[in-house]
Amino acid sequence: SNFACAFDGVEYCSENVPFSSCPDASFCAARFYDGKCDEQCNTEACLFDGRDCEGAEPESRKNGTMTELSLILRVPPETFVVRIDDFLKSLGERLRTTVIVKKTEGEMDVFEWNNKTGEGRRVGFGSRTDARFEYSRRTKRFADDEAILYGTLVVIKVDLSECSVGCFSDIHAVAQFIEAMEAIKPLDPSMPIHEAIIDKRRSGTGSSSSSLLPWIFLVVAVIAAVAVAGTVRMVGGKRCRVIEDAPEWTPP
Repeated sequence: SNFACAFDGVEYCSENVPFSSCPDASFCAARFYDGKCDEQCNTEACLFDGRDCEGAEPESRKNGTMTELSLILRVPPETFVVRIDDFLKSLGERLRTTVIVKKTEGEMDVFEWNNKTGEGRRVGFGSRTDARFEYSRRTKRFADDEAILYGTLVVIKVDLSECSVGCFSDIHAVAQFIEAMEAIKPLDPSMPIHEAIIDKRRSGTGSSSSSLLPWIFLVVAVIAAVAVAGTVRMVGGKRCRVIEDAPEWTPP
């Protein structure tokens, strides 16, 4: 079992590599959610052994900060809209915490998505802000639809409160747990979670290389300047040696 890109036989190459912070990564990845408690894996870094070591849900929980996490689901927006309540309930039960959809100016942060253009238009929920209104989809068509992955992007808020045991305090661990569990036991097979995204970047490619371009140009410019300066210095040195080695002439 390769927990980086082939987690339990599933092609798995996300930025949120499960068990990347786990001391016994290979051991815990092989025994994740296998129905047997492995105490050395029952930590947040090792994703709580897939909840194999836990009994009832922790009771004591303090009020904490709601942290944002974006999820990309391989499901049409019109399907997700009418099933969003069930999705949030199931996800909250899996994480054992409160999960809600983020709202901006009273509207849920649910968007169309595809892997070429990334986040698209906001999905309308009608005059009400719950999930009981059908969404009339008006998706922009592309010439090569077969090569494009369509889906829904939803921004959720996860309660990272403290509790007695088995609670997540780090959003990175939450993202890793969601993706690791999805590889073994999908939350809802009809609405597979494609990716969990922690930061604000929600583009289709998921690449952040554009932010590095100014630094790349700067490094290239510095290297070029050093090379030019070195060449000039070498030429100057050669000229000096030619002058110094010239034979001395004296008048007759």
